[in-house]
Amino acid sequence: LGDVYAEETRDVLTEIKLAVPTNATAAAAASDVYRPMHSAETCKENMYVVVQLLRVEATQAMKEANDMASGNHLAKANDTIELKIREIAGRLAVLDFDKDQSEFLSNLQGDLRHVKAGLESKLTFKNFGSKRLNNVSLMNRRQR
Repeated sequence: LGDVYAEETRDVLTEIKLAVPTNATAAAAASDVYRPMHSAETCKENMYVVVQLLRVEATQAMKEANDMASGNHLAKANDTIELKIREIAGRLAVLDFDKDQSEFLSNLQGDLRHVKAGLESKLTFKNFGSKRLNNVSLMNRRQR
């Protein structure tokens, strides 16, 4: 992260993977983390973090779609992008984003629709879809 100065913030998204004990099965080692919905002990969901997580997930979905389409699995690639578009729409419908966050997520949906258009056929993917997927994914990754 480098130096963090007063009044400065840095965003860090983490993913924690727990080791499976040698004497346990994978099913026995699975775990869930629960947050009480209405408790004074928990803080309200941070919409800024939700927006950044959706951006990271959208970028991952674009990479997965590109890999699928490169392997001639265009239907799966389309489904992957469409699922992310719908997930963002669902979040916009139920969460309390401010104007800028809502606008950003709407633009992210537009990016996803834009790359989805390049997955219509093998020819469109070959001619411009793969380049579009790579460019839009890279743009979102770099903005993070």
